[in-house]
Amino acid sequence: MTMLRKALRETARSHSMSHYDVAFESARLVTTNFMRVRLTSDNFDQQRPIAPADAFKLGLIPRHESNVITRVFRMRALTVRRFNASAATLDFDVVLHPGLIKEWLGRTERGDVVTLYGFRHEWAQDNCLSHAVFIGDSSSMPAIAAIVESLPDEWTATVLAAVPPGDRSLLSLRDGVDVHWTESDAELLPLMRELPVPAVRCNVWIAAEAGVTRELRHHATSAWGVARDDLHAAAYWKR
Repeated sequence: MTMLRKALRETARSHSMSHYDVAFESARLVTTNFMRVRLTSDNFDQQRPIAPADAFKLGLIPRHESNVITRVFRMRALTVRRFNASAATLDFDVVLHPGLIKEWLGRTERGDVVTLYGFRHEWAQDNCLSHAVFIGDSSSMPAIAAIVESLPDEWTATVLAAVPPGDRSLLSLRDGVDVHWTESDAELLPLMRELPVPAVRCNVWIAAEAGVTRELRHHATSAWGVARDDLHAAAYWKR
């Protein structure tokens, strides 16, 4: 039995963060606001599997900090969408709101090198289970989409997501995946309250704004009776 919370803690303790020099290969718009970026490197550790939704950071330098002595790397947290070990490529999805990532994508060219720091597992499949509930917003939709895409065919899933209509195609739908959409993260808790209490033991994965995450986690443990070992709740950002 691989309990979600325990498995994530064990992998965090057993694997220290590594850094890799990676090259920008391509970027393409996949929804109204999400860009899919591909990086490539021969330096990925083949002894350390890279899984969908694994967390990592890119060390980026703002355009105005051109002095090689005084410039400071700014870290940006992202998650893996797909990793192809044989091709040594890593894809990630990122929302194009104004900021360092958008500015970097606007000036980077194929072959430009950037430093990647990773990886930390954000998901661990429990082979004794066959259902999971995922709750999040646009900040966590890349991770949710990657995990749902990686689930075995026999698994079912329920997704509650606060995402604009133009970005919902980031999540690939398939049989057995029940999705409830809203445009405001304030509606996530009401949506969760409308769902029946899970009839069987399942994993619950939550990632959203800090205050919203706290409310959703409380409902999962108190109203649904989800064991803490079956729950992963992360604050992806703060208001």
